[in-house]
Amino acid sequence: MFFQKLISGVQIQMESQLLIKKFVQNVLGCTCPDKVFEQIEDNHVLPSTSPHSRSISIGGRLLIYVWEVEDGFEELQEGLLAMLEAGKKERDADGLNRFRAVLAVENPQIIIPKANFIFPDLKVRMTACISMLSLCML
Repeated sequence: MFFQKLISGVQIQMESQLLIKKFVQNVLGCTCPDKVFEQIEDNHVLPSTSPHSRSISIGGRLLIYVWEVEDGFEELQEGLLAMLEAGKKERDADGLNRFRAVLAVENPQIIIPKANFIFPDLKVRMTACISMLSLCML
């Protein structure tokens, strides 16, 4: 019984890592070699200094913060600034190459103009099919 649960847990983890790899390559546009994706750390975090609820580190190169934004966007500007600052700080402290901030939203079309207004120099990429918005640090 123990080994069945262990094997099941490993299968779930492998499926989760495959989904993360596909998201990072197909949505965020990462062109890292497959070897980088052998090390994926996916952590759920409690928002403290930043509103993100998920932190994903990939291959010692890429850090991704995910913030599940509700329909009320009043906190968007302050939250984004905090998330970008915290992410860049962690990226630099850990010696990683890249940081990506992802906003998980129900309706990306509503948030894009707000994100572009708040950060006019930031490259905002929308992927409507999965209802996520990626803010790419250039």
